[in-house]
Amino acid sequence: MEHNPTDLYEHLIHGKPLDFTNFPLADPSFMTNQELLFKRYFKVYMKMKNPLIYRRYLNNIFNPPGIEKDHTHNMGILQEYLKESDQYVEDILSLIPAEYRKNLELMPKTKFTNDLFQLLETCFHSKDKREIYEAQRKLCLTKSFFVIDGTKNIKDGKKHMKFFDETLNNYLWLMDEKTQDKEFHYKTGKSGIKLVDKKEGDDISSFMFRSKKAQLHFNTTYYYNPIDIYHYKIRFKREYSSPHMLSRNVMDLFKEKSSSVNLVKRRRSSSILSKMIRKGIDSPVKINDILGVMFIVKERKDVYKLANILETLFSGPFSWNDVVDTISNTGDKKLLNKYTGKGYQVFKTALSILYPENILREDYYLFSTEVQIYTIEGYLRTIHSSHFASHRRLKTRQIIFGVLPYLFPKEIYGTSILQKILNDFIYRDHINTQQYLQNNK
Repeated sequence: MEHNPTDLYEHLIHGKPLDFTNFPLADPSFMTNQELLFKRYFKVYMKMKNPLIYRRYLNNIFNPPGIEKDHTHNMGILQEYLKESDQYVEDILSLIPAEYRKNLELMPKTKFTNDLFQLLETCFHSKDKREIYEAQRKLCLTKSFFVIDGTKNIKDGKKHMKFFDETLNNYLWLMDEKTQDKEFHYKTGKSGIKLVDKKEGDDISSFMFRSKKAQLHFNTTYYYNPIDIYHYKIRFKREYSSPHMLSRNVMDLFKEKSSSVNLVKRRRSSSILSKMIRKGIDSPVKINDILGVMFIVKERKDVYKLANILETLFSGPFSWNDVVDTISNTGDKKLLNKYTGKGYQVFKTALSILYPENILREDYYLFSTEVQIYTIEGYLRTIHSSHFASHRRLKTRQIIFGVLPYLFPKEIYGTSILQKILNDFIYRDHINTQQYLQNNK
């Protein structure tokens, strides 16, 4: 089930309610809004008072019917997921200025409870409203991480990544051509980032790329002219692999070193869960960028050359979905994520690829990959935190606006603290926020 989620600004300023349909245990009014589900959890909790039944439930949660594992083994898995949930919350908090963070930090009782029965006991018997909520939220996040791990397109993600890489090696890259280091010089100003011919003056920066030649070929037949690819990166969303190289003058929005990098780095599935929450998605199957591919070419004409090559290689319109082009077609910007910063230029699509399930290539299924093609100038905008189109700023906006209200509801933590965080963020990120407000009137 999908819905159009409410973000922090809409919730606080316009009073738009939050929809917890897909994350019922994160609902601060779970007992009244989800009465039937609440009663089912309570019945399970009562049965779990019998240690043998608790062991049976735990075994059936983590193992298919007919598979019996030792209780110590099952408890170890449970504790790993519960700790992952706590660390995810702490990663969210790392994006918030320290003066506000202390009001949202995990309470000790729920933070150090890594037992399913004890968390349910807190939910049903604690007198502390916040303690009850944090136990619910911990169970909610734990369930979500478990669902993510059990999803086929995620379990097979590394296989898909290897298959895509091998496809390019076989049909795109000119293997006899050596890679070349190429340095580009650029200026950063009010009009954005602009490439310049040579390095001169204090206001000029440089960036090194390692380029490789690409030309579509099948057997000994070659198509299109060769093209220089200055950077190619494939990443699997479940495991940390920074989609962007770091420039020499990256600055964090909140002046806290590497906070937004840690958000992705510390846990395997954090970015997937964050996307599910802010997009109102109940299953990771509906996320089309579990696998992501990025190409960087020199200029705009090369973007479309490469797009034509990939279209031929991967059956074009038959497999391309949700094509967005903000390089030539500025009207496509409305199709981007609503938190995308001003000046973000990309050609991207969700590409459905046939994957052979066995070595004989007789059985196939589709997996989705997001392809992004940048010019060098467009890419440089995404790695400068001082620029409106910064990838780091985008990720921070997505968390503050789209995730924070669902995990720290005002009914539990108070409207005042959330309003202060929102005001602080709008002040520090005012240009992007003004654009967001204008686009969402």
